[in-house]
Amino acid sequence: MTKDFNDLWITFQQNVYPAMIDCLAEDLGVTSESIKNLGVGFFPGEQAWISAERDHRGNIIGLQRRYRDGKKFMIEGSKRGLIYEVSKFNTKTNRQKPDYLYPNFIRCYNADVLCPLCGKKDWCLISADDVNNPSAVICGRTSEGAKKYIQNSGYLHQLREIGFSGQNKSLPISNKPLLVVEGYSDVLAAMDMGYTAIGKPSAEGGNDFLVKLLKGKNQKVIVIGENDEAGQRGLETTFQTLKSICKSVVKILPPDEFSDLRDWHPTTDEFESWIRKNKITKTAEGIFETFRPDVLAQEWLKKMPQFGCFQDEWFNLE
Repeated sequence: MTKDFNDLWITFQQNVYPAMIDCLAEDLGVTSESIKNLGVGFFPGEQAWISAERDHRGNIIGLQRRYRDGKKFMIEGSKRGLIYEVSKFNTKTNRQKPDYLYPNFIRCYNADVLCPLCGKKDWCLISADDVNNPSAVICGRTSEGAKKYIQNSGYLHQLREIGFSGQNKSLPISNKPLLVVEGYSDVLAAMDMGYTAIGKPSAEGGNDFLVKLLKGKNQKVIVIGENDEAGQRGLETTFQTLKSICKSVVKILPPDEFSDLRDWHPTTDEFESWIRKNKITKTAEGIFETFRPDVLAQEWLKKMPQFGCFQDEWFNLE
C-alpha cells in the first residue's frame, strides 16, 4: 500500500513548536523564519527532524529523517525529489490548487488566533499563508464539509480557493535569479538571503524533476555546487542539463574555505559580489554539449583506439 506522504507530512508538522524551530535554526546556522516558510516536521518516536521532497508539481513524494548526529535516511516507501518552498500566492485567473499544494500549517494557539470553524484557540491547525484569513484549516471538531480526514490531525477544510501565480505554478514569484543548490539546509541558507531556491537530493540527483520544474522559465538560474569531487561533478551535470532548457544559467562554487552554501552563509551583498566576480557561463573543458545518445556515442567512438582484423589477428590501426 502506498503511503500518503502529504497527510503524513501534516502529521509530522503538527509535532513542531516554535521553540523547537529556534533550536533547529541555531543548529543549522539559519533563521527560524526560513525554516517556517520551507516547512519542517518532527518524528518523536525517532527524535528526528522531517523534511519533504517533492516532484515538479509540488507533490510530496518522500520524507527524509535528519537525526541529531547529522545522519539522514528516507522514510520507507519514499522517492527522492526536490526541496523547495511551495508558492502561496493567490490569483483570480487560475483554478484552485490541488490538496497537495496547501501551504504549511501551524497551530491556532501558536498563531494567537481562533479556529475559524470551532472558535477555539488550541490544537486546530491553520494554513500559514495568512493566519487571519487562512485558505485551509484542519479542525479536530468540525467534520461537516471537510475534504477529508487526516489521521491524528483532524478534518481538512478548504475555506477559499488558492490560485496559481506566474508561469511556474509551484515556485514563489521572485525577481531575483533562482538558485539551484544541494540539500535542505542549503535551501534555507539561500532563503535567508532572500532568494527562491531548489534543493537537489544529491549532487547528481533530481535533474529529471528540475527539467520539468524549470522548463520555459524566464528567470536567471544560478547553480551552486559544493567543494568536493562529487559536488563539482554534480555542478557540471546540472549546469549542462539546465543550459538546454533555461534562457540564462550560470554556475559557481563557494569560496575554497567553505564546503557548501550553508557553511559559507554569506550576506546578500557578499553573495552577489562573489557571483559578479566568479560566475561561469561556459561548459567545462572536455564536456561535450549534447544530450543526444547517437551524437555522444559518435564522439566517444572517435576517441577510442581503432582496430582492424587481418587473418584472424587484431591490430591497432593508430
